Amino acid sequence: MQDLYGEEEIAGFTSEDDSILSPLDNPNSSIAEEDAAYTYIALDNDYAEYEEDPTPGVSVIKFMRSAAAHEFNHAIQYGYDRFEPHSWVWEATATWMEDEVFDSINQTRDYLYAVFKSPDSCQLAEGGDERVEDTYHWYGLWLFMRYLSERYNHDAVRELWESIIEHDGYAAWDSLLESKGTTFEAFFRDYSVALLTRDFQEGQEYPLVRLEGEAHADATFIPLDGVGQIGADYIELLGNGVLHVALDNPRLDGLIVRRYKSPQKNLSEQNIISYLRARCGCGNFRTGDPEVLHGPIVERANKCFILHFVFVDQIT
Repeated sequence: MQDLYGEEEIAGFTSEDDSILSPLDNPNSSIAEEDAAYTYIALDNDYAEYEEDPTPGVSVIKFMRSAAAHEFNHAIQYGYDRFEPHSWVWEATATWMEDEVFDSINQTRDYLYAVFKSPDSCQLAEGGDERVEDTYHWYGLWLFMRYLSERYNHDAVRELWESIIEHDGYAAWDSLLESKGTTFEAFFRDYSVALLTRDFQEGQEYPLVRLEGEAHADATFIPLDGVGQIGADYIELLGNGVLHVALDNPRLDGLIVRRYKSPQKNLSEQNIISYLRARCGCGNFRTGDPEVLHGPIVERANKCFILHFVFVDQIT
């Protein structure tokens, strides 16, 4: 135990034991690792400084429990591969574990604004440098792990780290998602739609995703700050009848998201009906035509819909 929060404003840390260097096989697993590491965990000695300005609803003991779960998961990660280069996946997984172990604490929701208010930040970006909206971005990406676990169950997160033993960076994701019958690009597109619709088990308690702006018929829309690699921007499409949508950047992937508009026009009450992919090209989407929809047709007497265009940057 150390005075960490007062001096460095960190709740704890996990560090490897440099006296025992790789190659090292984790003796506590049946998998043959080559770059595992022994670790030690340090936590703040009293969190007194946190108590001076706590997160609403999160007591000192709850904050300490979240920190312990986070750091213990880092220790487990070192048991797979100490050299995994993507720092975001370390922090996203450990923060995800906080919410899994202590679901009622909800300390992790403090980080969600970085994802919902800055969805176009590069996934690799730590955040807080070029824009304040994505501060603690790596930690907010625990939602990406939540989407993985809700879609394929909790074992998928463990399987990802098992894949990290053999593969670095996005190659580990490619290997995992190939075993699930999909690709990282398709998985990220679905996740991007889930951010818009808040399609998570506790999604109605999450923030609303930030819209980049409105695109009008017969006009060109250019996002003010672009979209980072493996990031997404959200545009509301305005117009009647047939809408002709074109992407002029071969790096981008486009999605039309058609959503029912509630009488209160409250985004939190909207439901996704379907989305139609338009990859790097042109597409005609009639706002009332059921034949362009995938999935069941629903009653829509007032024919009152909102169309969003979601475009994501790919891995290159």
